[in-house]
Parts: sequence; structure tokens; C-alpha cells
Amino acid sequence: RLSEHIREWDPDVITGWNVIDFDLPVLLRRAKALGVSFTPGRTRDAAWHRSGRGWGASRVVLPGRQVIDAMRIVRAIPRRFDDYRLDTIAREILGRGKTIDVPDEETAPEAILRAYRDDRATFCEYVLEDSRLVRDILTHEGLIDLTLRRSLLTGLPLDGAWGSIAAFDFLYTSGLHRMGCVAPTLGVDRIGQGGSPGGLVFAPKPGIFRHVFVFDFKSLYPSIIRTFNIDPRSNIATQAEPDADWIKAPNGATFSREPAILPALIETFHESREHAKHDQDDLTSFTYKIVMNSFYGVLATSSCRYASSNLAGAITEFGHHFLRWTKSKLEGKGVRVLYGDTDSVFVEADLPEGADEATARARGRELCAWVNAEVAGYIQDTWKVESKLELEFEKYYARFFLPPMRGSADRARAKGYAGLRVDDGVERVEIIGMEAVRRDWTDLAHDLQRDLLDMMFRNVPASEIEQTLVERVDLV
Repeated sequence: RLSEHIREWDPDVITGWNVIDFDLPVLLRRAKALGVSFTPGRTRDAAWHRSGRGWGASRVVLPGRQVIDAMRIVRAIPRRFDDYRLDTIAREILGRGKTIDVPDEETAPEAILRAYRDDRATFCEYVLEDSRLVRDILTHEGLIDLTLRRSLLTGLPLDGAWGSIAAFDFLYTSGLHRMGCVAPTLGVDRIGQGGSPGGLVFAPKPGIFRHVFVFDFKSLYPSIIRTFNIDPRSNIATQAEPDADWIKAPNGATFSREPAILPALIETFHESREHAKHDQDDLTSFTYKIVMNSFYGVLATSSCRYASSNLAGAITEFGHHFLRWTKSKLEGKGVRVLYGDTDSVFVEADLPEGADEATARARGRELCAWVNAEVAGYIQDTWKVESKLELEFEKYYARFFLPPMRGSADRARAKGYAGLRVDDGVERVEIIGMEAVRRDWTDLAHDLQRDLLDMMFRNVPASEIEQTLVERVDLV
């Protein structure tokens, strides 16, 4: 009867929360156990489920329709949540959640079965609201449109639109075919060739600092690919003539100077993204961004036919090189670099203590423009190519804190810091990677750390900070 209902309604898309790994496989198993055919598609062919290795690799096929798993899409977007249960996501995004409250003495399945047995109206409302929650999450975040845009961009069907390896494979192989070239076969021509060094992190010194700028290389890895013509075919072309005038990466990998497929793809996406940003089309801009940023990860993944440690290593080693080069240039100008991570440098500005935001931002823009001019000249002189790298002035902190690593008084922790961020005169405490933003710490710890940092940045007397701590302990 369910199959008949679906055929009557005739949807293009079937969705749900974990629908590919739970709901539809359960229905398939029940149909098999009952000896009936489950045919909710647009043909009389039965639905089928294919298990895959790892998260997101399984698939359900309903001929003539697309299955979009809402949980998979939410897990693919940059926004992060405490967990990925439907109730958690719905309350965070929509401000409402599931309609059955689970008593302490029961599990969720027990509460649902009890409602089914004793209060059918409550059970039906629970089931309907679960469906509404999924629909409303997708609508609120624009995730169906985002999936459609990604599908159109990558050439993949909706149910596979979020696969980075498949997207790269389709786009790059199509480019190869247009050039009359044959793609390699995974497991035959290329076996386990992925992997590369991670991003570079400068070991910071702990302390509290004033007037700190954060400079960030815009889309660093895609920009490196565009600048240095990093591409599988471009790399292979250099192997026949090792002494020619190739572009040489810090890891020794070489690349042809002839126009290549991957840089051209990224250039097209980059231009399209800039148009979307100009038109304030955030959805399209984000779609292009995540596709571009996935290309480096794909080249470092051994399950991709084009993966190569030479290619991925060239990208990351260029990243290391330019982060070190930027640090050296800034310090040569008398500016202290406090910290660096992959594509960002944190700079203590050479400003008077009482400088205002306007003065600080003017200095930040000046330094940023100077670095961009220097890096363009350096790349042209050294590699004889046009630089696509662009350093952005991302943030300004009036006060900035690098906490010490546990057990080390003279070394700050990596990827954990806080600052009094200032934007157009508005101050707010921003915390990255510390306990106040970690899910495995309590709300009490979150609130206390945030309040302490706020007081420290605003020069609250030590006696008042101590009193706050005493009051919090007394409350506990």
C-alpha cells in the first residue's frame, strides 16, 4: 500500500533523516520477509539497497526518483552541531523538536511503542512532526536548492551530489576525454598513491597581546593549483623531459606550463563564485567554494584514481613555503608574527597601545597590500608565472590571548585562542578551540571561561575576577 501511495503522489525526491541507512532498508527487509515486492519507484522494478564502506557510501535506488538523505546533507555543510540526531538539529535550526518526551525510566523506542499502543493520536502527531521537521530543516537552510546546484555543477545525480571523489572524477575525466586522453584505472594504473603532509603550524608563544591582525590567504590551495598549474596530466607530461623548463614545487614535483584541466576548472569556478558574491547569491557562492576546496582533499585520497602524493604534496609544500615566506617578510618589516596555521598568520601590529579601530584597520590594510605586492613579484621572479594568491585582512582583535599548553609555560597550544574582536565599533569575545566552545565540557565551564576572558580583555581588576570565581564555586 505504501508503494501505491508513493506512486499516486509521484514525488521526484524522497527524503528523510538517515533514510538511506535506516528507513528504506527497514522497509526493504520487511517487504522481503512478507514476500511482497517494494516498488515505490516510477517503474515496476523493485527498490534496492547497496551497502558501502564508510560513512555516506551506501545507496538506495528507487527507479525514476531521487533519494536525498537530509542527515547526510546537514553533515556535509560547514555548520557544526553537538550531535546529528534529528531532535538536536531541529531545535538548533527551527527552535522546535520531537513531540514525544521520553521519561527517565524509558528509552526512546519504548516511549514511541507505548504511544503507538496506548495513545494513537499522540503517536501519529509524533510521526507527522518528524516528517515536517526534516522538510522544514531542508527548507530553512536552502539545502535542496544547494544540492540541486551542486548536482548541476558536478554532473552527479542528486543522491550522489555530495560525493567529492565522484564529482572530481566526473569533471576531470570529462576534461581528459575532450583532449582525447584516457583516464587511469584505480587499482591497476594507480594503487594507493594518496597522502601528503598536513598544514603548517607555527608553534606560538603564550601571552596576552594588543592590536592583533589576522591575515588569511584566500582559498589558498585552489589558488596554489591555479598559480603553479598543478594537475595530474600536467605532472605526467614533465616526466618525459626531466630537465625542461618546468614549474618545480618545493617537494620536487614538476608541472608543465601548458594550460591544464584542473587549474582551468578552478579558474572557471573562481570566476563564477566572484560573480555570485557580487550578486549577493550566497547559496551559489558557497556551492562553488566547497567544490573548489574539495579538490585538494581528493588528490590526497587513495580511493581516487587521480590521487598522488606528488600532487597533494606539491600543494601543501607550496602552502608551507608561502606561510614561512610571509612570516619572514613581515618580521623583516619589524612586525611580530605571533602564530600561523595552514593559510593564516596572526600579526601583532606595531601600534600605540591606545590606537583606535580606524587606525588599526588602516595599518592592517597597508600591511596586507604590501604583502600581496611582494608575493606577486616573488612568484613572477622565481617561477615565471602570474600569482593567483591573495592575502586578505580577515579580523582585528583589540586584545588577543594565546593560552599556554598544559605542562609547558613557554609554549602556547595550537588551534586554541581567544580575542576581543572589533567590527565597526562593536566588540565581542571570540573563542576558537578552547573549552568554552568544546562539546565535551559542561555549560558551567563554557560560561565561566567566556566570562573570565571577557573580564580579562576589559581590564577588570583581579580582585573582582577572584570574587566572580568564588561566587561560581559557591553556586556549585
